[in-house]
Amino acid sequence: MPLTLDTYRLLGRSGLRVSPLALGTATFGTEWGWGAEPDDVRKLFDTYVGRGGNFIDTAGTYTDGSSERLLGEFTRDNRESLVLATKCTTLSRPGRARSCTWRFPTFRRGWSAIVALQIEYSLVERTGERDLIPMARELGLGVVPYLPLASRVLTGKYRRDDGSGESTRRSFNADLGLVTERNLAIADVVQEVAAELECTPPAQVALAWTLRNPGVTAPIIGARTTAQLEDNLGALAVAFSPAQLARLDEVSAIDPGYPHALLASDHIGKVTTGDLKIDSRR
Repeated sequence: MPLTLDTYRLLGRSGLRVSPLALGTATFGTEWGWGAEPDDVRKLFDTYVGRGGNFIDTAGTYTDGSSERLLGEFTRDNRESLVLATKCTTLSRPGRARSCTWRFPTFRRGWSAIVALQIEYSLVERTGERDLIPMARELGLGVVPYLPLASRVLTGKYRRDDGSGESTRRSFNADLGLVTERNLAIADVVQEVAAELECTPPAQVALAWTLRNPGVTAPIIGARTTAQLEDNLGALAVAFSPAQLARLDEVSAIDPGYPHALLASDHIGKVTTGDLKIDSRR
């Protein structure tokens, strides 16, 4: 069955039920030189909430505070039906943080327990699978991934020019090293699967893959226009074949690292099952 924004999921052990896609609001305002004007922001908000969405991610520093100010206006009459997530330790001015840090030892200090974990997670960035996502599942934490489209690398925005993996469109993301041969190869498979599914943009494939991880509560999506938002919401209806999932998993696979690779090795498997024969003379 396809998901909808009102196919709510539990956010960790909080008891809160949230939409399977959270609306990110870093685009709410144009103070950073990009983003949406207030009228367009209102359309984004109304479209998301009108479809049953109830999980909104913001920060006091987004667009110099415009994001939270606009949300305050929009949620004036329906605040009790929405889950708003903001940030701690973001800087309101150089050298000063407006709120205190959350740390996992607080479980043992009697403080309010952490119920969710926000990490970068996508087909391009899967290292959270080594420890963070398993930890979250063990501790009953919701996982709310940001950058599920890898700064739009997975949308097919970037192309090879001479096969070297360099993008023909230089950008901030390319300068950060996100436009690599590995990431472009992942984007190629995303586009292939999108073509097989017909009329499914690559962004929907990348988001749908992230949604399928049982350890993930709700990836955060962002948009500047309602068309972009509707495009992202289409990920809720995407259904993969086993072969398509296998291809996406294979091209984006990561080295599990120590100790995971060791524990998964045949040698350790034989040790734990008693099948390994040890020469007592050595």
